[in-house]
Amino acid sequence: MNISVLGSGSIGLLFANRLATANLGGATIRLISRRDKLPGNNGEKKASLIQLIDRTNESIPQPRADNGDVQSERNDAVIHEVNAGEFRELDHKEGDVVIVATKAYQAVEAVESITWDDNTFQPTLVLLCNGALGLKAALLERLEFLDASRMKFATTTHGAVANRQGDDFVVEHLGRGETWIEGGFPGERELHDGFASFGNATLLSTRMMEKLLIDKLAASCTINPISAIEGCRNGAVLDSSENRQLFEAVLSEISAVFGTGDDGVDRLTSFVTRVIDNTKNNKSSMLRDVERGIKTEVEYFSGYVVREGLKRGIATPANSKLYKTIRSIEE
Repeated sequence: MNISVLGSGSIGLLFANRLATANLGGATIRLISRRDKLPGNNGEKKASLIQLIDRTNESIPQPRADNGDVQSERNDAVIHEVNAGEFRELDHKEGDVVIVATKAYQAVEAVESITWDDNTFQPTLVLLCNGALGLKAALLERLEFLDASRMKFATTTHGAVANRQGDDFVVEHLGRGETWIEGGFPGERELHDGFASFGNATLLSTRMMEKLLIDKLAASCTINPISAIEGCRNGAVLDSSENRQLFEAVLSEISAVFGTGDDGVDRLTSFVTRVIDNTKNNKSSMLRDVERGIKTEVEYFSGYVVREGLKRGIATPANSKLYKTIRSIEE
C-alpha cells in the first residue's frame, strides 16, 4: 500500500513525517511536492528530510539543556519526495491513498496534475483541507472523470508551522489534536492507525462526517472573515453588537442552506462559540493570509455557502456581505 501526501505546507509535512515514522505494516509513504528539482541524482530515489520538532508537551516540565532551553522532542523522517510527473510514473496499487493537504484554492490544479483522465487509475483521495465540502464540489465540476465514491473527507485539529532549510523541511508540531476520517475505502484501517499514532483518530460514517464538516464550515464562515476584517484574534470576533448580529445571521443562513434541522442554529452556535473560546488567543488562517497579502480561502467558505444558496433558492445576504468584503480586501 502506498500513502502519498499532496502538499508541503505545515499540515502536509506534519502528516507525512508522522506517517513515515509510524509502524504501518510496510506501507510506503511519499510526499508529492511542486518542486521541479528535487534532492538526489544519478537515478537515485529523491529522499527529503522532514525535521519535526514536537512542542506539544512543552506546557509540562521537560528536560532542559545547559543554557536552560527546553529540549523539545525531535522526530525526523527521511521520505521519498516526488513531483507530479514522477508520481504518475510510479508503480501504483488499487488500495493506494493520496491525502490532499494543500490550500483549498490550490487543490483542484494539484489533484489534476496527479490523476489520469482516461480512468485507468484513481487512488482514494482523502481531502484534508479547509473548505473540503466546497472543494469536493469544485473537483467534480472541473475534473468530470473523477469517481466521487473514491473521494473521502478528513479533518483535523492538529496545529503546526513549517519552513524550509535548504533542501530540507522543518515542521513544528505546536498542538496535538484529533483527526476524523470518513470511512468506506481500502486502506482505511492503515490510515486510521497512522493518524492514531500521534493523536486521537476516529473513523466516521459519511453522514456523520458531513455533519462535522458543516459545523466546521460554520466556524470558517464566521471566525475567519470577521477576524480578518477586524484585524483581531479569534476571541474578539463577537466583541461588537454588529458582529454578533452578523454572526447569528451567517449561522441561520448556513442552517437553512444545508438543512441542519430544527436545532441546527443552536447546534452551530454552540459549536462555533466553543471554537472561539478554545482558540481565543489565536489568529485565524484568513487573518494571517490577509496580513501576508496572499490569497484567502474565502471562495471555499462564504463563497461556497452563497453558491449553494443560489442553487437552492435560499438568500444568503450575511454570507454574501462577508464574501464581498474579503474579496475587496484581497484586491
